[in-house]
Amino acid sequence: MRVLCFGDSNTWGYCPKTGKRYESPWPRILQNLAPELDIYIDASPGRTTCLDGAHQEQINGLQDLQSRWQRQQFDRVLVMLGTNDLQARFKSSVLEVVERLQRYVQWIGRERTVLVAPVAIQEVGMFGQMFHGATSKSLQLAGAIESLAQQLGCGFIDANAFVASNGIDGVHWLPDDHEVFAQGVARYLQGYWQQRA
Repeated sequence: MRVLCFGDSNTWGYCPKTGKRYESPWPRILQNLAPELDIYIDASPGRTTCLDGAHQEQINGLQDLQSRWQRQQFDRVLVMLGTNDLQARFKSSVLEVVERLQRYVQWIGRERTVLVAPVAIQEVGMFGQMFHGATSKSLQLAGAIESLAQQLGCGFIDANAFVASNGIDGVHWLPDDHEVFAQGVARYLQGYWQQRA
């Protein structure tokens, strides 16, 4: 089964302590846990669902997905986005984020899409000001994404069921979080594959 993990800095593997990239973010751990899967990673810090940044920032996730993977076929595309849409500068509502994620399902196809709700944000540390006002919205986001997934008939994983943002910068994951989340995703995908066998 070919699986694309598409996301932002937590899929990329941003370390809140160093600002550098982990050697083994959760998609790489997932590959080790489930060698029968063929894992592809497309992740970028700062990526939004489909918003454009200032000064030619390349953060529009939907544009990236459509331009890079149009000719590729995946059995599953895991989309974990929405955190950066809640940056204060974008003034996004929860409904707006969900509506943008719906465009992913429409483009990928509901049977191949797994929407992954990102973890709730803490307004602390170096990113606290950037995400000012985002905590309350992020707490509502998982439920809203789950409702969208049920409505459209696509897959859903709630990252909050496995990990939480840390108190260092309020957004990114620690190494153990990547391990725990990868285990949860592996169980989800293996369960789906067994149902089809």
